[in-house]
Amino acid sequence: MAIGIAILAFMLFIAVAAPLLWTVDPTAIAPSKRNRVPSELYWFGSDQLGRDIYSRVVYGARVSLVVGFGVAVLGSVAGLAIGLVYGMVRCA
Repeated sequence: MAIGIAILAFMLFIAVAAPLLWTVDPTAIAPSKRNRVPSELYWFGSDQLGRDIYSRVVYGARVSLVVGFGVAVLGSVAGLAIGLVYGMVRCA
């Protein structure tokens, strides 16, 4: 459990500090810098459109966390509602 909490804390830090950690604009398209290997400017290299993969991964952590927490909350609310309805019907 401690490992899971540490990973979650690290991902939260990355997501919150994303503007400070990115090296290049994650949406900037630079066809002249396509398929670059990892370097000082492109830590994970670049993709077919010349976008920095590292910056896209850092900003992608935000989306992943929002979706994960959203699903957890919606699942909990739906389970609570179903349980309450079932409990009321069962007791009646």
